Formats: sequence, structure tokens, C-alpha cells
Amino acid sequence: MKQAQLMWGLRQWPRYTGLLGLVGVGLLLFALFVYQQKVKPIQRDLESREQVASEEAQRLARPAASDASSIALLTPLRPAESLTNFLRELAQLAEKNKINVQQTDYKSNAEGDNHLLRYGVQFPANGTYDDLRLFIADLEKIPGVRIETFSVARNQIADEQLSAQLQLSYLTETP
Repeated sequence: MKQAQLMWGLRQWPRYTGLLGLVGVGLLLFALFVYQQKVKPIQRDLESREQVASEEAQRLARPAASDASSIALLTPLRPAESLTNFLRELAQLAEKNKINVQQTDYKSNAEGDNHLLRYGVQFPANGTYDDLRLFIADLEKIPGVRIETFSVARNQIADEQLSAQLQLSYLTETP
């Protein structure tokens, strides 16, 4: 087909197709425009995000570097028999920080295929805000201790003494 024949066919096309053909071509052009302006950028963004996610997954799948500096930062857990020493240390910290602890309840749970033993320790305490803050800071320094919940209340607005309820866990290694 020659170029002149093609041009003649294109000029005659509106007469053959009518109004619906023109609307259809307009819709096709609009769909092509929307595809280029909206769909293509989203597709490129998704592909780049998938690339980043797969790189991150590969990075996480590799084992962590076990250099001497990172191993030195890890504090070994105490043995399971150290609960009595921990409770004694807890009482000493409370006395040092002027915290009044009346009663301590604890329970134990085995974890990690029985290689770890977690003690849940719960107790009420009374003291000033500063004393409680220092007590919490000292507790966080003990290896294997994690503060689970900490709630504070004041009986009267003028009271300096706060009533606190602490729940912490103490993780130990079993032999």
C-alpha cells in the first residue's frame, strides 16, 4: 500500500466508522495517555521497591558479623540458680534508692528448648519520683532484666510519695 492510498483511507475512515468509531479512537488515546502518565510511574516505583526489599531480605539472610567487638558487648546471662542472688540484689537496690517494697511475687517459665529460664517478678513499691527513676535505671543495668510494665499513681495530689507497680522479667541460662 502506498502512502497516498493510506492517506485516502484515513480521510475516508470517519465516514465509514461514524461517531462511535471516533469516540472509540478518542477513548483509546485517552487510555494510552493514562497508561503513560499514571500506570508506568507506579510500575517503575513498585519495581524499585521490590528491588530494595529483595536486597534487604538478602542482607537479613546473611549471618551477622561475629567480630570480637560485637561479642564483647554481649553480657552473659546469669545461671538459673542465681534467682536468690537476684532477689537479694533487688532488695539492696530498693534500699539504696529509698524504695519501699513490701512483697515480691515471682513465677518461672522455661524458654528456648529449656535452655533459658525466665522468671516473672512482680511487686508494689513506694518512693519519690527521683528515687523510682534511679531504681529503674539500676534495674536496667542488671544482665537479663527487662521491665515489662511500670505503672505509677499518686494517692493525693500533694503527696511526694508515689505508689508504683512493677512487673519485670529476669532471664537466666540453664546448664
